Amino acid sequence: MAILEIYTFPDQILRKKAETVTVFDRELERTVQSMLETMYVSSGIGLAAIQAGILKQIIVIDLKSGEEDKSLREPNVFITPKIEHLNLNSKQSHKSFIQRNFSTQITFIKYTLFSGIHRH
Repeated sequence: MAILEIYTFPDQILRKKAETVTVFDRELERTVQSMLETMYVSSGIGLAAIQAGILKQIIVIDLKSGEEDKSLREPNVFITPKIEHLNLNSKQSHKSFIQRNFSTQITFIKYTLFSGIHRH
């Protein structure tokens, strides 16, 4: 699969609206595999399609992406996710992102419930 370019703030593509996924075909599978591969080589734990310039509602997450033994990784794919509930017991913290020379206020949320099509 292909390694995708990752767009970062303030790139304007990040302000565009991603489309709902309605077609589940080989192109979608290739997109998901490319997103996972890009996330792993970038040492990330998650990647939204829009961050790769793809205007589709797709998120890939693997909290064990740093595992050298690939059999221990746990990739999750969420298609057209929708936030259903945010824990109100969250806290805010000011964080700086040295690599991007960027600083902002972030709200850390204890958990989020959302719906969508999930592939594990």
